[in-house]
Amino acid sequence: MGLNSNRKLKSFAAVPFIAMGSLLLTAIAAQFGPFHLLDHKIYDAIVQTGASNAQAVAPDVALVVIDDQSRKAIREPLAYWQPHFAVLLKALSEANARAVGLDLIFSAADDRAKEESKQLALAVADAQASGTPVILGYDASSALPSSPLYLMASTDSPRPLGYLNFPADADDFVRRYDPCKPDDHEPAFSLGARLASSALAKDFDCNREEFGRDARVALDGQHSTYIPFGWTPIPTETSLADVLALAENNNSAEIAKRFSGKIVLIGSDEPQDRHATPGLREGSGRVPGVEIHGIIAQSIYSGIVLRRSPAALTWLLALLVAIAVAAVVLAFRWEVSASGALLVVVFSLLPALLAWKYMWVMSDATLLLSSAFSAGIAFVYRYRAEFIAHRKLRDQFSQYVSPDVVQQIIEHGVELGGTRRKITVLFSDIRGFTTLSERTAPENLVAQLNEYLSAMSEVIINHGGYLDKFIGDGILAIYGAPVDQKDAAWKAVSSAMKMLERLAELNTKWKAEGRTELDIGIGIHSGEAIVGNIGSWRKLEYTAVGDTVNTASRIESKTKQSIQRYNAHVLISGATVEELESWDHFTDIFAMDIEQLKGKSELTQLFVVRGLYGAGRKGSAANA
Repeated sequence: MGLNSNRKLKSFAAVPFIAMGSLLLTAIAAQFGPFHLLDHKIYDAIVQTGASNAQAVAPDVALVVIDDQSRKAIREPLAYWQPHFAVLLKALSEANARAVGLDLIFSAADDRAKEESKQLALAVADAQASGTPVILGYDASSALPSSPLYLMASTDSPRPLGYLNFPADADDFVRRYDPCKPDDHEPAFSLGARLASSALAKDFDCNREEFGRDARVALDGQHSTYIPFGWTPIPTETSLADVLALAENNNSAEIAKRFSGKIVLIGSDEPQDRHATPGLREGSGRVPGVEIHGIIAQSIYSGIVLRRSPAALTWLLALLVAIAVAAVVLAFRWEVSASGALLVVVFSLLPALLAWKYMWVMSDATLLLSSAFSAGIAFVYRYRAEFIAHRKLRDQFSQYVSPDVVQQIIEHGVELGGTRRKITVLFSDIRGFTTLSERTAPENLVAQLNEYLSAMSEVIINHGGYLDKFIGDGILAIYGAPVDQKDAAWKAVSSAMKMLERLAELNTKWKAEGRTELDIGIGIHSGEAIVGNIGSWRKLEYTAVGDTVNTASRIESKTKQSIQRYNAHVLISGATVEELESWDHFTDIFAMDIEQLKGKSELTQLFVVRGLYGAGRKGSAANA
């Protein structure tokens, strides 16, 4: 099994732990404001994406808006407009409006306002008597005004009141509303919820948390639920001035055409009553509160309820996404992993978008952050694991191969568990070393031997060879492993000839120093061998074993004859010659006598190498 395979197996074993760690970080992040802000902004984007859902809902709500036209037509403070609202209520009641809501608070307490409040209270009573419920808006954070209008409303049961307050999120956006507030005596309802309840002639039980015609929905910890922006049509708007003009002209047919059977909300479009919403409108997205109440009333009347997805489902999806991201990061090359992880993180937004299509609200920030955390942890884990693995490889191979080969091992991996491959083995030995060791002082011998081995090692490594081991004064080098080398035989022969050149330089130096000169023989053979980490649990080393290694050693032993007969220090096998010629490396060689190597039953043709360039075996006869 190779380095990359080992790394991948270990990495995949870490995937569940990476995923769980990302979920833990997400759970911690969920305790802080930025998480909720991210969740809100993703929700806003989903609302905008799914806004076309509203087309399937029939418009049942109409708005009568106090706009600039109305303020120009009635040039008095709003506190004294109650007679105009009385006229409006009479006209809407006669037009058979299903229910009417006043998104207004009449808090003025002077004598004129109180007197006019009586007129409006009578209009409200007349409308109620004629079958058109009228719901008065009020501020739930303060006491009811003490005007006759609210005193009359307080005596009814259930009281025709609806609070106007919206809970704003930390970014001052209105996304949710409180349909009701439980109370032992009588629950309070929002204006939209109370209007829908009146229009349906159905009382909603706040304790059972029932909203819509047939749907029940659990509220969150603040007793809130989402306003279904995008799921209901935006209510149609008519200027208050236009409706009053129609009433003054007794144009009841036009009023009935616009408002018959509709839930009608009356309110102002003043800037102080505008709220930021999830992109309901182009531009700023700020809409009048009366419009939001209209959307709430429409949704409940139409049976449209947004539900929060179960937390267990959200966290399960977050776990699956985190696992997917970690697996992608650890399975592929860095550049593929980066793009793949980014795609998975982006696609983590899809579950919330799909849930929205089925009227569920899912915390996509949970999925997005868990996938992002998983990608970050996985990249750090992978970097650390590969850094450690690469460092181990450098430590293991940097003394035995060239830096270029080490880099190839790191980039492409290496089979460390054992594999069969074709290699070329170089074996060199010092001729007459035993005699030399007997007549040389130990410290001098060790110093000279170290200098010799250092020089030969440098040659082997610089020629792309793997310095397998020193066997006393012998050197075993491998070409074609640990990385594949198509011209392994050529590299081995080139190394051998360079070793002879380097030895000649050393001998010149040693002779000048009064030291004994050395003579070496080199045997080279090509063939299949088992290469990999071999040893015990205490000591492993990357090496090659098999007949190819033994044959190279046997060939080196025959250099004693080649040196005596031809002054040739390098012998190669016929298999190595075939490898050379297959890559058009026709070395200057000639054939020796066919030999029977020790431990081999068949005869082996050996070739003397005289130089790196020649006619190959074509010149053997002339050279013989």
